[in-house]
Amino acid sequence: MKKYTIVMIFIALIIIGVLGFNIVQIERKNTKVFSESGYILQSKTGTKVQEVERYYFNANENYKKQYNQKVVFKDTSGESISVEEDIFLHYTNGSIGILTKGVILNLEKLNEDPISYYTVTANRVLKNNGNVFTIKI
Repeated sequence: MKKYTIVMIFIALIIIGVLGFNIVQIERKNTKVFSESGYILQSKTGTKVQEVERYYFNANENYKKQYNQKVVFKDTSGESISVEEDIFLHYTNGSIGILTKGVILNLEKLNEDPISYYTVTANRVLKNNGNVFTIKI
């Protein structure tokens, strides 16, 4: 009976260890890092007039994607901020990033033929190189 109890405790410890390891791996997968300093624009909710809030972040600041399509990070003042996942990142050097797959279109050049646009995959940065943007692959 004593051997049975020791074996059960050992198996329980192994299961707890495996579960703990998997939880840590999932947390690491959901945690990303802002490559440069910048800000995020988000509309204020609950106001009749459209107002925009600007949340600043530092380079190498962690952000985490959550299950409800939100992104959580700490702004430059240390406050925890939660924003929608489908927002643009505006970097201080003029570059643009996006956290989900999307398309960027210059509305000033909408009448040109063909229409120029950028298809951007998640977590890519469009580097501002003067009058063109480049994507590092």
